[in-house]
Amino acid sequence: MFPTTCAATVQARFEAGVAMLHSFWFEEALRAFDEVAAQDPACAMAYWGRPLTLLGNPMTRLSPPPEHLAAALAAAEQAGDRDHARRYYAELIELMADADAAREEPQRARAFLARR
Repeated sequence: MFPTTCAATVQARFEAGVAMLHSFWFEEALRAFDEVAAQDPACAMAYWGRPLTLLGNPMTRLSPPPEHLAAALAAAEQAGDRDHARRYYAELIELMADADAAREEPQRARAFLARR
């Protein structure tokens, strides 16, 4: 179980989204997080799942497409006003701070870690 403050009625779908995210089934994970957010707009973690899904596989050497980075940043910023999940969004926004830079993913990750 991945505990959240989301409604009990969306908990199973949220957990399915997390499982799909970790299984690299990004399209279905995105669909799950969008469904959770639609059914429970106060579920901050659904908005956390969206940018993570849009970032794609962190193990590749390539950055996600620019349109995915822009959408991920917008989703993280949209959800950032929810206090109980603020640190998740702050981390995501910081990770994507140089998203428009022409860098491969390992370089972006190292730059993020260097700022820690």
